[in-house]
Amino acid sequence: MNMRPYFLIALSVLMLSACHNSETGNSGLLGSKKTDILIADMDTTVNPAQDFFEFANGGWIKNNPIPGDESSWGIAQLVNEELYKRKLAINEDMVKRGVRNGLEQKIADFWTTGMDSATIENQGSKPLQPILQKIYASQSRSEMMGDVAQLHTMGVSVLFSEGVSQDAKNSNVMAYSMDQGGLGMPNRDYYFNKDARSTKVRQEYPKYIARIFGLLGEGDSVKASKRAINVVALETKLAAASRKLEDLRDPYKNYNKMAISQLQKLSPTTDWGAMMTTYRYTTRAPRDGTNWTYCDLDGAGANAGLAFDPAQ
Repeated sequence: MNMRPYFLIALSVLMLSACHNSETGNSGLLGSKKTDILIADMDTTVNPAQDFFEFANGGWIKNNPIPGDESSWGIAQLVNEELYKRKLAINEDMVKRGVRNGLEQKIADFWTTGMDSATIENQGSKPLQPILQKIYASQSRSEMMGDVAQLHTMGVSVLFSEGVSQDAKNSNVMAYSMDQGGLGMPNRDYYFNKDARSTKVRQEYPKYIARIFGLLGEGDSVKASKRAINVVALETKLAAASRKLEDLRDPYKNYNKMAISQLQKLSPTTDWGAMMTTYRYTTRAPRDGTNWTYCDLDGAGANAGLAFDPAQ
């Protein structure tokens, strides 16, 4: 029996069915038809040879104008907005549940405290006073660096920034890293550039710092201004010792791996061992014999915290 005619008829029916599904937006067994987001985001009225960015992204830009309360807008902001909505729902749900123990209570208390703007305004800088008084009481370099280390554990990057992250040349281990920092303005250029905008910002910056001192309780505006000048002077010295932005683009020059003992020789006026104790970082040697950093987050010994050696 010749099956060819039946095969052709069946093939014709399938082709007609596929055409129908395509026209109605239903692709049958293949599932519903989806919009190609790459094409939807394009602006095909633009000549790609003249402005490829606008050609590739113009459609998205037109359909997603920058909100009035934002200075920029993009995919990252949209993702953050979605995360903010989810976090808001979680926090408010924890408050509604009223559970008074465990993680749910911590979340609810944290949210309630943060949203209590009346209490926050009434307290002013009072919660900061114990920290500030400890700083004011420091009489030596070692005491000051102890304060610096303590502030770092609170997430305040005083004088320099530091932390534990993957080793830039060996992603299998985690390393303690230090980086330039301590500047109140965005980067070193703000302290030295001579253009009109940088000069204006530099002139206004001490006034801003003086206002901060006033908010912290310094009622004498003259003293606040003098303190502000001292802060700017210190930051300018830090900026002068900082690498320029273009130099920071070279990852090899930024990578200067050494043992803590070497760091101590490089900077002998700071007790880096004491700093590491405050940070609760301890150093150990992995199987390859090189130095790397272990972070004991709980302070409970060599097996606590994060075991950064993947082999363990």
